[in-house]
Amino acid sequence: WRYIGEGERLLAGVSAPHRVVERAQQFIHLHLIEPITLPEIATAAAVSESHLIRLFRTQLGVTPIAYLWDQRVALGIELLERSGLSVTEIARRSGFQTSYHFARRIRQATGLAPLAVRKRAWERH
Repeated sequence: WRYIGEGERLLAGVSAPHRVVERAQQFIHLHLIEPITLPEIATAAAVSESHLIRLFRTQLGVTPIAYLWDQRVALGIELLERSGLSVTEIARRSGFQTSYHFARRIRQATGLAPLAVRKRAWERH
C-alpha cells in the first residue's frame, strides 16, 4: 500500500512525507486504540511537539492529533461496514472512550448515525 501511495503522490505532484511524519504515523497506527498524547507521538518521532505539528500541517494539512482521530474514525467506519459488532464494541476497538463520542465523530464524518452507516453499507452488498 505504501508503494501505491507513493506513486499516487508522485502523479499528483505531492512530495513524499518527511521521515519524521512517517515515524509519527507509524506510532499512531501501532497505538491507535490506546490513549496516546501529542508528547508521546513527538517522543516516538524524536522531535519537539511544535516541530511535529508544523511538519504534519505542511505535509498532511492536519495536526497529529487530528490525524489520530481521523484514523480512529476511519477504523470505526470500516468496522461498522464489515462487522456485526455492537456500536459500543466498535467504539472501544477504534480507540474511543465512549460510544457517545464515537457516534458524534461518525456523524461529523459521514452525516449519518453509526447504525445508518452500517445499514447503507450492508444494503450495497
